[in-house]
Amino acid sequence: MDLIGPLKCRYVEVKEKTTLDIIEHAADLKDRLRKLGFYRDPPTPELLREAKHVYETLDWPRLLDPEGNPLPCPPKTSKYEVLDDDDRLEELDEYAIQVPTSYINAPVQDLVEHLIQPTSSDVEKARVLTRWLGRCLEEDYQRYIPRSGTITTGTTASYLRRLKQREIDYDELFQVLCRYTGIKSQAISGCVRNTVKYEVGDDFRGQRKTWTAALLDGDWRLLDVRWICEAAYGVAKKKWRLIEDDKGKVIREKHLKNILDHSKLKQDEEKWQLLARPLTYEEARDSAALRADFFRLGMSVKTNPTCVCENDEGQTTFVFGLEDDESVSFVYKLYQDKDCKSNVVSGREKLERYVFLERDMDEKVVRVVIRYPSEGKYLFELHGSETQETHHSILCTYMIFCTGIMEDCKPLPPNIRKEWGPSTDTKEMGLTPLTHRKGQIEAEDGDAQIRFGLSKDLEFRHDLIHGEKEVPLSERHVIHTVEDGKVNINLRLPKSGEYALNVMAKEKNKGVAFAPACTYLVSCEDEPLQSTPFPDIVDGANLGPTEDFGKLGFSEDDPWPSYITNLVTGELNMEIKRPPSMQVYATLVYEGEKSENFNNYVICDKDKERVFINTTFPKHGTYKLSLYARPPNGGHPDKDILIYVKVIEVMLPTLSGMPGPIQFMSDWCNDCYIKEPRKCYLPSDERQKIALSLPDAKDITIKDHPECRMRKTKDALWEGFVKTGPSGSVLEVMATPKSEEKPAKILTYQVFNLLLISFYIEHNYLYW
Repeated sequence: MDLIGPLKCRYVEVKEKTTLDIIEHAADLKDRLRKLGFYRDPPTPELLREAKHVYETLDWPRLLDPEGNPLPCPPKTSKYEVLDDDDRLEELDEYAIQVPTSYINAPVQDLVEHLIQPTSSDVEKARVLTRWLGRCLEEDYQRYIPRSGTITTGTTASYLRRLKQREIDYDELFQVLCRYTGIKSQAISGCVRNTVKYEVGDDFRGQRKTWTAALLDGDWRLLDVRWICEAAYGVAKKKWRLIEDDKGKVIREKHLKNILDHSKLKQDEEKWQLLARPLTYEEARDSAALRADFFRLGMSVKTNPTCVCENDEGQTTFVFGLEDDESVSFVYKLYQDKDCKSNVVSGREKLERYVFLERDMDEKVVRVVIRYPSEGKYLFELHGSETQETHHSILCTYMIFCTGIMEDCKPLPPNIRKEWGPSTDTKEMGLTPLTHRKGQIEAEDGDAQIRFGLSKDLEFRHDLIHGEKEVPLSERHVIHTVEDGKVNINLRLPKSGEYALNVMAKEKNKGVAFAPACTYLVSCEDEPLQSTPFPDIVDGANLGPTEDFGKLGFSEDDPWPSYITNLVTGELNMEIKRPPSMQVYATLVYEGEKSENFNNYVICDKDKERVFINTTFPKHGTYKLSLYARPPNGGHPDKDILIYVKVIEVMLPTLSGMPGPIQFMSDWCNDCYIKEPRKCYLPSDERQKIALSLPDAKDITIKDHPECRMRKTKDALWEGFVKTGPSGSVLEVMATPKSEEKPAKILTYQVFNLLLISFYIEHNYLYW
């Protein structure tokens, strides 16, 4: 395994080195990096990485001691580069924890020789040593240590007893083991934060600790062996009120501790930070409190480089970079100082709603916005996990001093998830955001449309919650369609303010409950232009074809969208294929201040395989077009089956605004087609042609007009001419089925004076 990489370095042997020589060597490097601007800004991890990269490109000489070993300097490779083979690490870990108990009472040198047998590098040796140390005080080992009497000095048992009795610590025992492997190590003493007594931003000079520097494969590395073995970390929370509680357990971290949490006090010992750009104590104290998992997840600090923030505007924004956010989920914890004098919010569920957490999928960042309900002192923690099922580990901690609040500061609407916007659960559900890839939606006019691509066959539920009322609004403010491998969700807000749109989904035909898939924060500053709810839709507010549409054998070759906005032609034509003998009819409802029936503005023409639906819209507004199927011998209309729903927003109505004839189609009128006239209103005292197709009729007549003789043409059309009669009369078309003798009314026309019809058309009165 190549652990070092291709980096070329110049080595300078220092035969008669002095501390002053080494300090001057470091001072020259610091002066070079200062001129390049690396001491101008707070030392974030990104800045330290960049400084290391520049250090490598400078080909800065590395000093050697008389034995030919490098003096303390930045390593050539990162720990992630030398610990990149997970399978190999797992193999070594398993070997280390399976060491026979017979080595407990043997010389410790025998134990070390056994441990390093499968290793091929210093890094692997250090790995097996630390992994064994991490389990050496477990119960199965402890029972083999003599409880009384004398233990032979130099045996493994003698060291384990001293370790258990706190006579030595893990780092000291690790250094003993290193001597038997040939690894050069040294105890490093300094101060450390992120202990159980540490509070973010506090002076931690008194929190003294010793850790280890080890020369591994030509590079000095820092190891906090006790932390590796015990995971001893945390923050004091005795004075804090928890805003969000995420139950979990402390997990043991096997990676090396980040240098930002360890500080050397003396200038001549900055070399043991092993950084190209070392930190002063003050910089380490003030730097962002980042944990090991923060770096493991590939995160970076974009804003707020210090762990203490002061805010006088009532709102703070934190932004963190994320290299690969596809498998990471986040939660948060927020605490409020119990001594806050102006505490105006009580209760965990109320307080947690002052935190907005979203991921920006385009910029690849996680954004957290905290609005403060009162002035005072706050503590914020961000937690993360690679999968939603595992424990969310703490990633970073900030202390915030709020000295001013926003006017009329309100909590966010309740979110059934921790994150706003698309996240890992969205992807796992099979949804890909096509329009809104962040957590917030600005609905300027009170309307919004959200679209997702679908990789699974899903069904949906949703609710819209207003921030003030905290209860779901009517379902009629949200509708969705599933068409062409996409789901379209449309909103129509009833008033200005902030809303939570909770989208839930599940796979079709699976006996599982709906699960949260995405949540958006929807805001509208001004009163909506259109606050009237959408039409009342059955079948869970789902537009388009219903499940029965396909089950009954219907299909559609070239469908229009099920939610049509900005229709300017005043007419809509659609065509569907139908199974034989299945009757189809349509209803049209206008949704204004009150619902109005406009069924006569829809004509359904049929042939043996298709249904042609022609719809005319007489005025501006919102309409619901519903198609129903009646199976053969379907019985009462209440048993009819809804097969299709469309919602149409009409911007410009038809100029004529005339409905079609009133239809009274029976079950046997399946293949009826009205050729002419297709409008309900006929001019008075004029000769009018009537033409229609009705294959199952043996005779068609016009009631009270014996002079009209309807004949069947070679094209299977029934045709005839009739004089319409006086204004105000009606014209009824009667048909007799082949199997019966009694005629039935199928169409009705209304007769008006031609001038009156023209007047009604001009003044848009006909639809009344």
